[in-house]
Amino acid sequence: MSVVVVRHAERYDYINPEDFLASDHGKDRPWDPRLTTKGRLQGRALGSRILEECKSRSIPPVTKVFSSPFIRAVETANEACDSLGLDKIHIENGMVEALCDNWFRSWAVPGADTAWGGPPHCRHPTPVARDDLHPDEAAGPERWLLPPSHLHETVSERVCKEYSSLHDIRSSKITWEEPEKFSESATRLHKTITELHAKYPNETLMFVSHGGPCSAVFKSMTNVDEVPVSGYTSLYLYTKSDLSDSHWKCEIDGCNKHIEGLTEKWQ
Repeated sequence: MSVVVVRHAERYDYINPEDFLASDHGKDRPWDPRLTTKGRLQGRALGSRILEECKSRSIPPVTKVFSSPFIRAVETANEACDSLGLDKIHIENGMVEALCDNWFRSWAVPGADTAWGGPPHCRHPTPVARDDLHPDEAAGPERWLLPPSHLHETVSERVCKEYSSLHDIRSSKITWEEPEKFSESATRLHKTITELHAKYPNETLMFVSHGGPCSAVFKSMTNVDEVPVSGYTSLYLYTKSDLSDSHWKCEIDGCNKHIEGLTEKWQ
């Protein structure tokens, strides 16, 4: 029984923040950047690595891919599916980034430049008046998280429009005053993975998420406090021999050597 958990590839706003924020997409969805060209290559390399690791360990190949609804995760999943030979991506809101105070500060406060935790003058616990926040702060998860139908049309036709997310975060009440706690997001992530694994116990599932979530999942799956740093396309492979066993063995703990020295051969 196996579960693959990965972080998305290189995000455009972290490479060109000013260009991103000045673009139509950056103005409309500053919290939801796309990948860079290099990021798309990284996603493809990730899929090839997963294929190789499953084969070398005699683990069944990935049969289902579940992705955070943020565009960078969906694009990573799409590139990985090219290498994995899969034609569907299931949008699972339970795998989204923690919608916590640091997340809000990355895009909603004055002077935000998409850096996690916000700009130096506006980091936690600096108070910010609601009138000074980005107008979409009040829009809620239904606006922040795109539905599968929209992602199918604008990001990848692999996105399954019929799949219904296990966790309905889009209807939850998360606000600047009451953001999601990191502990709450960690519980959500663990529950999402374990429930979907229980639903498909004989399949190898792949979950595409974000840096903080990958680290949180590692801690909850292994009960190990020393958590690896999750770089771009960090790969975690968890296995266990029996469905009733609550303990997972981490076979690969956040390795991303597959993106080292990418060349034109991946294009």
